[in-house]
Amino acid sequence: MSKKRKRRRQKVLVARFIFAMLVVSFLGLLVVGGFSIFKKISEGKDRDIEVSTLVFEKSGRVKQVIVEDFDPALYDEAGLRSMIDEEISRFGKAVDLESLNIEDGKAKLTLVYDDAQVCANFNGITLYADTVDDLKKKGVNFPGDALLSDGKNAVILSYSVDVIVPKKIKYSSPTVTVDTSDETHATVTAENGKNALIIY
Repeated sequence: MSKKRKRRRQKVLVARFIFAMLVVSFLGLLVVGGFSIFKKISEGKDRDIEVSTLVFEKSGRVKQVIVEDFDPALYDEAGLRSMIDEEISRFGKAVDLESLNIEDGKAKLTLVYDDAQVCANFNGITLYADTVDDLKKKGVNFPGDALLSDGKNAVILSYSVDVIVPKKIKYSSPTVTVDTSDETHATVTAENGKNALIIY
């Protein structure tokens, strides 16, 4: 092999090596950066929810975050997960166990339902989430002042829980306290089984 061809081959090998190093470096940054982004998304996806909450998504899905005291003397994590899996299995793919975390004496369970009706059936509660017009067609009667708001969607439920909706809450019944620092968030206090109303 001539000296000229050897130099050319060496240049090609060096160029390939440099390219490979750049690719490895880029992938390393991508993995680290991607992990950081994923971590931030994962950490923020439940908005630091610390109390039992229903999250109503634009898609119609409902996310239920249940936060309860966890006593390992009564049951262990494996037993709790087994019990949850058994309940979920009755509803097929309409209910999904997103996460179960146990820490500092608290159990935080996140379930995702295809829609509000599945959530209502699973929990044995009164729960409606739809447009105001569609709920009216289904026979739901709204207070006159509620219909004066320009909200297009409504949530009706009958038990105490925090609620997060996709848009600013425009109207709420007396048993609902809207968070003034975040008007997509409210706390429902059930009274004698009466339905609470949120319009957004």
